[in-house]
Amino acid sequence: MLGRIAYQAIAAAQGATVRPTQLLMFGRGQAVRPLLSEAPTLGIDLPLKALVWEDASGKVWVSHNTAEFLRDRHSAQAVDKFLKGLTARTESFVKKALD
Repeated sequence: MLGRIAYQAIAAAQGATVRPTQLLMFGRGQAVRPLLSEAPTLGIDLPLKALVWEDASGKVWVSHNTAEFLRDRHSAQAVDKFLKGLTARTESFVKKALD
């Protein structure tokens, strides 16, 4: 994992409270060349990320961008297969991080 941002801790440092929410960042930079060569705007969505958050009832959720979302957002049809691989890896990283 590249990093983790704990939004609850950030809010606490400012004297506020939010429900537990963390942004997990993954990757080793291998996606940069093939993705940015095809669609430079993909850089806004790298590194891979997953948001782990708790809703008002205390249920924990994990959200991340899918290959289809990234493909459509950045008009990156030429790297669709690569993006699908990244989505699969993100899901794998999320499972490991939650264990």
